[in-house]
Amino acid sequence: MSWDKENSVSKNYPQGHPGQSYRVQFMEKQEKVVDLNLLLISNWKRFEKSIVQQMAARLDPLPLVEGDETQWHFVIDGLLTMIMKHPPKGFFFLHIKCDPYTVSTSNVRLKKGFRNFQIDFNTNITVNESWIQLYNNKLKEIELTVDALKGSFAYNRDVENGCLFSITLPGKQD
Repeated sequence: MSWDKENSVSKNYPQGHPGQSYRVQFMEKQEKVVDLNLLLISNWKRFEKSIVQQMAARLDPLPLVEGDETQWHFVIDGLLTMIMKHPPKGFFFLHIKCDPYTVSTSNVRLKKGFRNFQIDFNTNITVNESWIQLYNNKLKEIELTVDALKGSFAYNRDVENGCLFSITLPGKQD
């Protein structure tokens, strides 16, 4: 809520008089547009070169999204940390891809210029029971954060082939 003194209605009172009325404006919170590419790159740079150099990485362009940059940073940082802290022995890959995503429900309303995207973090890390126990709370926190950002989060694990983390969200590409 904000007070708009300059555009207020004042009848028979001089400017600043205690009897002057003020109009209250309810401002809709403006969501900030966040560039996930910049967040990804800034998080990527903080990992040890020795880990990054022994992996094959392919990073597709990501969409612009609305929301709190701190929350998006938490999501990207959390996923990268879980993946990078426990690399497999030998060959290590990470493919972050982004594709338009079709939602089958007709009641989903997106802002003009936005559409749904699915971002996949596909990796060959081994997600076993000890890994799940270690990161169970982090996975739940990421899921709740993505949900608050009007998206959804899921992961599939295949002990032999790796893990796929997926985020579905409304966004737009430049």
